[in-house]
Amino acid sequence: MNRLLSLSLFGVTLCASMPTHATVLVDRNGMNGDTTSDDIRVLSRIQAGNLDSTSGDIFLDAGASAQGADTTSGNVVLALDARVNGTIDTTSGDVELGVRSISGRIDTTSGKVVLRDEAQAGVIDTTSGSVSLGPKARSEKIDTTSGDVRIARGAYVDGEVDTTSGNVRAEFASIAGDVDTSSGEIWLERCRVGDDVRTSSGNITIIQSDIRGDFVIREQRCGWLSWGCGDSSTQQIVIGPGTIIHGRLRIERTVDLVIDPSARIGGIENRSNTRVPSVKLPAERVD
Repeated sequence: MNRLLSLSLFGVTLCASMPTHATVLVDRNGMNGDTTSDDIRVLSRIQAGNLDSTSGDIFLDAGASAQGADTTSGNVVLALDARVNGTIDTTSGDVELGVRSISGRIDTTSGKVVLRDEAQAGVIDTTSGSVSLGPKARSEKIDTTSGDVRIARGAYVDGEVDTTSGNVRAEFASIAGDVDTSSGEIWLERCRVGDDVRTSSGNITIIQSDIRGDFVIREQRCGWLSWGCGDSSTQQIVIGPGTIIHGRLRIERTVDLVIDPSARIGGIENRSNTRVPSVKLPAERVD
């Protein structure tokens, strides 16, 4: 398949034929899609085998399914109610799961991952790609290095959300495990977290949320090449109105700390020079 390229040179328009990706159609149950540079498309309601392309995109039409989807630089897109039973694996391509679509594990390096409304995925693992869960979407676990994580209303993560420098923002959502970053910022609004919230140097704001574990501000452990690592003067921690921390607030480094008078905390363990605002602590663990 070719497309026409127009190029203007010294006022003269030249036309050249440029190749574009062809498309391999998977139109029979059990059929595999295997190509180097072409796109792969699984037609609606077809139950395909494995899909593998080096630089091409992979598309599953509404209600289609496949055993696995693997591409190096191509995107992977699942339409309404489509399904990949195994792993979706791409290096630089993006992954999008349409409404109510389902996949197993999703692995990317720099590609972003988007789950639309009520979509479901296994573990989502990226290096620099962002992760976005739409309303009522669900994932087993989210793990990124520098990619940001956004979790929308009614979405659910069965395990932890873990980033290094990526930011985490969740609103009206549930996370069964930890929320853990190193330098990434955390914003939790009207959320439930089943375990700890942890950071080393990232800003944190928690509003009207329920934290079942501890809230830990870790001491940074810096190597000899970590210039400015110990500077905590700009780190802001806000425990906002209506927040309940069932465990302890553990402060291991000096930060700017704000605690709303309506917040409830199981206990405070301050190992730093942080000024802790006056707060009424319960005599026992908050229920």
